[in-house]
Amino acid sequence: MKSFDKIQPTNVELPIKTKNGVNFNSRVVFFPYREKGNGEGFYCYITKLSEEEKPDEAEILYNLLFDASQDGIAVESDGKIVIANDSFAKIFGYDKGDFLAEKDLLDLVSNDDILKVAEYFRLKEQGKNAPDRFEFLGRKKDNTHFYTELSISAFKANNKNYIVMVTRDITERKRAQKAIRESEEKYRNITENIPIFYTAAVEKITGYTQADFISDSKLFLKLIHPDDFAEAKKRLSNLLRSETLSTSEMEFRIINKHGSIVWVRNKITLQRSSSGDLRKVYGLVSDISLYKKAEAELRKSTDDLMKLNETKDRFISIISHDLRTPFSSILGFTDLLANDEGLSNDERKQYVKYIQESSKSMLSLVNSLLDWTRLQTGRIKFEPERMDAGILIDKSITSVSGEAMRKGVEIYSTIGRGKNIFV
Repeated sequence: MKSFDKIQPTNVELPIKTKNGVNFNSRVVFFPYREKGNGEGFYCYITKLSEEEKPDEAEILYNLLFDASQDGIAVESDGKIVIANDSFAKIFGYDKGDFLAEKDLLDLVSNDDILKVAEYFRLKEQGKNAPDRFEFLGRKKDNTHFYTELSISAFKANNKNYIVMVTRDITERKRAQKAIRESEEKYRNITENIPIFYTAAVEKITGYTQADFISDSKLFLKLIHPDDFAEAKKRLSNLLRSETLSTSEMEFRIINKHGSIVWVRNKITLQRSSSGDLRKVYGLVSDISLYKKAEAELRKSTDDLMKLNETKDRFISIISHDLRTPFSSILGFTDLLANDEGLSNDERKQYVKYIQESSKSMLSLVNSLLDWTRLQTGRIKFEPERMDAGILIDKSITSVSGEAMRKGVEIYSTIGRGKNIFV
């Protein structure tokens, strides 16, 4: 596989098979190109080779390719346009690309940029270092001016230098950029030229005196916390640029002179002239740190209550599930006592004992639920103690033995006594 040069054209001979299965040899020229936003690739020119190759066949294929392209494409050599497609011609106000053949390239350039464009193409044709993208002020057929951008690829053929140009009209983009620059400049002029006055209350909040603020017109902006600066600046800029808004209110943090973080609420009112020019800016700065602290505590309290409520629901669900077990055991043994006439006195006493154990287990669960409630409300002290795991397990088995016996299931523990746990 032949690697293609991404700067210079690459010539290769390739066998090609048509849709109908006919094979023929061809010469293919790969011209590299780069387009902003669309990556990079190659334009491909294919010439069929025959015993008597026609000298103008490649030129015909080139023209066909140019005509089919939606991009403005032209080839330049020695300052003259060799060939251009219709898309290129329309960008410069011409109907057909044929009208630009042999036309001096500088005829398409505004007088203000002729020297710049001439120098750029001189460097490009000599193979010297020059960017592959180039902007200049173009001139249309009707002598109106517009901004254009060229993507350039240079190549050499038959000892002659050529430049392939892919062009686009960037006038709207340049206008948008200019509008942004002018808006930013206007904003800077506003903030730098409006008279500033600060009351003693501002000094109390920020720690800086009125003289500090007057000596540095941007000091208040510098005090804004880095995490809040982008949003505060955006909202202030929108207010100053707006033709309809005259007031705004924003909350953000500042870092005062002593390094402490202070939450402030800034209410801004603009006063404009009849023509819309900004004359005065009034600002009311309030310390809302206590309010923000209370708000944070309230939010934390709300979160804690929600978590506590969720825990309560889970705990009650667990307790309710666990209460079913001793109830099932009690019901199981009472069914046996009520329906089995053949039980001996010893068996009846054993079943009553099981019922008693299950009732105690159920009472213990209810007491645990009450203890948990008192623990959550601060009415009980949390005091874990050492207990024998074997005893706890045996009690648990007893509480379910009635249901197990009714189902014919045997439950036993392999945990002996003396195994202590801290609960």
